[in-house]
Amino acid sequence: MLSVPRYDSVDEAIKIANDTEYGLSAGVRSRDVPRKLDVARQLQAGSVWINDWHNISQHMPFGGFKQSGMGRELGPDALDEFTEAKAITIDLTGRVDRRAYGLVLGTPSEA
Repeated sequence: MLSVPRYDSVDEAIKIANDTEYGLSAGVRSRDVPRKLDVARQLQAGSVWINDWHNISQHMPFGGFKQSGMGRELGPDALDEFTEAKAITIDLTGRVDRRAYGLVLGTPSEA
């Protein structure tokens, strides 16, 4: 079943589309490229298909906004659910004069 409510302006159509607790996907049909891209950016949905429907690729993240799921499936973004970023640095020069505390506090004197 498909529901297509009437609207008087594009802004009203966007408001109607976003006035839901869900946001898995949305569709836009138009010949005006700048306008359809502008509308797609404003829609609160995880996937927005323009002049197409249900085009899913394993290379692109899939998941919803709001109450339509948590996280993303598919694509590189899906890996974020299983990883935790960590930064590790190592100074192999052995030069104390180039370390941050040496620049801020001064180089420790050698005794």
